[in-house]
Amino acid sequence: MIKLIRAIRADCQSILEMQITCFKPLLDKYKDYYTSPANEMIEDIYRRFDQNNTEYYLITFDNDVIGAVRVIVGDICRISPIFIMPDYQGYGFAKETFEILEKMFPVKKWTLDTIKQEERLCKLYESLGYKKTGKYAQIQENMTIVYYEKEIYDL
Repeated sequence: MIKLIRAIRADCQSILEMQITCFKPLLDKYKDYYTSPANEMIEDIYRRFDQNNTEYYLITFDNDVIGAVRVIVGDICRISPIFIMPDYQGYGFAKETFEILEKMFPVKKWTLDTIKQEERLCKLYESLGYKKTGKYAQIQENMTIVYYEKEIYDL
């Protein structure tokens, strides 16, 4: 079972290091040096961390930090980004993180986006009940961002 621990500002460096590790394969694949989380600097993490409507959580398993998630909190909550360290991927930890977050933030709608060409990620979000909004953003010829939302009806 995983736990989410609210990050403090002192966690920003480790959040950045995990983010770089997790997103580097996508940066190498798509060469997207402008929007890739793997190409961010510590100032980017601090800037988002300090936003009033942002909460970062460390994802832990057996007291080990295995990833992180940023929630933009409001009437509609947004996940941007979520990442699980490579050695812990494929064990359902992302799914469990989403389930915990939906209980922590009882809102009617959640949003996120991902790379359309990454079928594994799209299938994950769709299996969690996220639906494509119909909005896309072409980043470059071989990379398109697809936007998702999930409506919660049983609040």
